[in-house]
Amino acid sequence: MPMRRTAGESGRLISRAGRWAMVAVLASVGCGPSRDEAIEPLEGLFGEATPATVRIVHYHGETWGMDPSFAWVLQPIDNAYLKRLIAAKGLQTPPAGDRPASVRYAFPSWWDHDRIEALPEVYFDDSQGLRRIWVDRSNNQLFIEFIGT
Repeated sequence: MPMRRTAGESGRLISRAGRWAMVAVLASVGCGPSRDEAIEPLEGLFGEATPATVRIVHYHGETWGMDPSFAWVLQPIDNAYLKRLIAAKGLQTPPAGDRPASVRYAFPSWWDHDRIEALPEVYFDDSQGLRRIWVDRSNNQLFIEFIGT
């Protein structure tokens, strides 16, 4: 004979299932910083206001230790904003056939060093920390990195 549950028992099972579902959603989506928390260091390090039309897809900030490190993925590419970022810090393109030196910090898994560093369009400056902007035109994204040295 099948086991029968009372209304109270079914409610508790649904409640538990609901809690586990919420935990699973939060674990997969994450509870990241607000837009302001992610933009403040970007604007401080690069000296340019981020347009409201540009969305932060990913952000990582590590201020512990001697060398702070930050990484952002922004979308869509706003070419006027990109030009202002480049001009504000005097970023340059590398000479033909050359690439800027790379620092392999332990960024989250969404920062795929090999894929990002293979992008052909990159701007950089190493005079006051390591500043990098890789442009992924095919996916309409900017990958921005700062490593304090």
